[in-house]
Parts: sequence; structure tokens; C-alpha cells
Amino acid sequence: MYSQCRHIGGCWDSVTEHAQGTEGTVDLTDGGPIIIKGKNAWRHEAIKGFSAWEEEHIPFFDAVRNNKPYNELEYAAHSTMTAIMGRMATYSGKVIDWDQAINSKVDLSPDGYSWDAKPQPAVGPDGLYPMPMPGDPDWLKKIV
Repeated sequence: MYSQCRHIGGCWDSVTEHAQGTEGTVDLTDGGPIIIKGKNAWRHEAIKGFSAWEEEHIPFFDAVRNNKPYNELEYAAHSTMTAIMGRMATYSGKVIDWDQAINSKVDLSPDGYSWDAKPQPAVGPDGLYPMPMPGDPDWLKKIV
């Protein structure tokens, strides 16, 4: 899956997500209808008058208004782990599987959670943050 967004004055603005699988594709561009093309073709039309992005909030608002339980913790955890794995793969230049990521000892969190906390990795003497170099064994050691 890949995702892009651009919000630059005077330019074409877009928020797009696309997924490519071995048996199909899906384009989730700009909150329009969700259309899966391929072996298991499927189309979801948003509720009339709502984009798919707006529609995903309807169950949440219903739960808040009607004091009903609402829990998307598992989706959030898997989504976050997917992003972490993507960063690890990008930084290392290697394929990273779930077990490698979940068992990694890498800690990129700041040294504390306050306004003056030092970020990880620390800024270098040149005033720049170190750039990951895919394939560099030192970066790979830090990631997996």
C-alpha cells in the first residue's frame, strides 16, 4: 500500500491511498467510493451525501451520542505497526516481517515526554539529523 498527500498553495492538492495485491487493486483517493478491481471485485458506495471519510465517523458519533461502546484499538495497533514496519524497511533497505518488528529493540522515542525532551536520533554537530542509508549495516543493526 502506498499513501501520498500534498497541500501546497497554488498546486494540485491530493490525499491518496492505493493498495496493490496479487489478485487486485484498490484506489481510496479523496474519500470517494471504495472500488476493488480484480479477482474479488467489490464496490462500496458511501451513504448519500457523505464521502467515505465522513462515513467512517458515523459509527463513532453514534456511539458517543448514545453512550455505546466503540473500540477500534486493534485496527489502530495494526495500522501503527504497519507504519513502523514500513519505516524499518525503508531505513534498512530490507524486508521486515512482523516478528522482526515486534521483537526489535529499537527505541526512537524521546528521552522524556515534555516540551524540552531530546528527540531520537539526536541532531548532529552539523545541525542536521542523521539520514538512514538503506543497506548500511550500521543502520540495519539499529533497526532489527
